[in-house]
Parts: sequence; structure tokens; C-alpha cells
Amino acid sequence: MEHLNYRFSTRSLPLLNDYFELFHAGGGAKRIPASISGLLSTPLTLAVWYMDDGGRRGDCRSGYLNTNAYHLTEVALLQGCLAKSFGVSTTVHFAARKPRIYIPKSQFFNFCDLIRPHVIDEMLYKLL
Repeated sequence: MEHLNYRFSTRSLPLLNDYFELFHAGGGAKRIPASISGLLSTPLTLAVWYMDDGGRRGDCRSGYLNTNAYHLTEVALLQGCLAKSFGVSTTVHFAARKPRIYIPKSQFFNFCDLIRPHVIDEMLYKLL
């Protein structure tokens, strides 16, 4: 079976340096800023995150957000933001010993309904 992949790159603009510094600790390490709840506060921002780093589990009608690049304390910060800002309760599962936010079936239907208006057609396959 042949796979088709697309790749693109963008120009580096000084205008975006503040965002880079907010999410990168140096030495290639990523981080979640303490101010994440102010940034991840609308269904649109949640939809963008999910389209980039999320997925649907076909075996149990649940979903996940790949957070394997972050420390468990940062993942907990994201979980708190999801609960407070969107009413989405999550747990942490581990994939290759790295933390991943798991959205259980009981929460995933509402999660999908919340972000659906902002998900582009090409990414609708990630929703229920």
C-alpha cells in the first residue's frame, strides 16, 4: 500500500519569537507555560490543538491528546485547564512510558460536539 504524505514549512518571523520562547525551555525541550489556561480558553484553540496532536481511538470510541513531550506535572496542568475551561474530565495513559491525555468515551462525545464547528473538513475523521 502506498502512502501519500504532505509537508510544508513556513518562514521564520521575529513576530513569532515570543510564542516560541513561551513553549520552549531551551535545548530543544518543550514546556507548558503556567499561563496556559489563558491561551487554551476557547473551543477554537482546543480544536486547533486536537487537529494537530489529537486522535480518536476506534476500538472504544474515545480520544487522546499526545502530550508525550511534556513532564507529568505539565500534563496535569493541561488536564486542569481542560476541566476548568471546557468541563472535560480526562485521565493519563502512558504510551511508550510517556504521558498522554486520554479522553474517555463518557467525555469524548461532548468534546467532539464542542470543537466540531471549528474542525476543518479534512480532519472530521478524528471526531465521532
